Amino acid sequence: MEYRKEKCAVCKTETIYNSCPHCGWVRTCLIAPNKIHYSYNFISLNRAKELYNARKSLKPSFEDFLECMEVYAELGFVIGNVLYGVFGISKGHRFFGKGVENGGVTFNTVDEFYEKAAINGVLLRNLWDEVSEVNVIYGFNEEEYE
Repeated sequence: MEYRKEKCAVCKTETIYNSCPHCGWVRTCLIAPNKIHYSYNFISLNRAKELYNARKSLKPSFEDFLECMEVYAELGFVIGNVLYGVFGISKGHRFFGKGVENGGVTFNTVDEFYEKAAINGVLLRNLWDEVSEVNVIYGFNEEEYE
């Protein structure tokens, strides 16, 4: 059987896989270069190209994550070996995980989340460089994390 090779939209490597083995970009049918859509990338295509050309990983920035909060109902990220989550609810966004005040906090807007979301008293935006993985909640194997 012969597989059809396609060029990765980010690094132009020819591959038969949906996920590029070279840069990690996941092929999606939704292409709007400056928008984040439902996909496994969590960054726009243009942002991915910028990061790749700068020889950086395709990890979403904190600002990318905030944009994802407008698109996804459930997001998670890992710092250390701890899984944190953000759920979109009817009255805002619920942030939970180890070290989050009272085990979970609800923010009315994404702007409020940006200003106040903290882990052990440190603003999340100041911890973001420590994030090792971003995914939708159901994409994590929760048994692997604290």
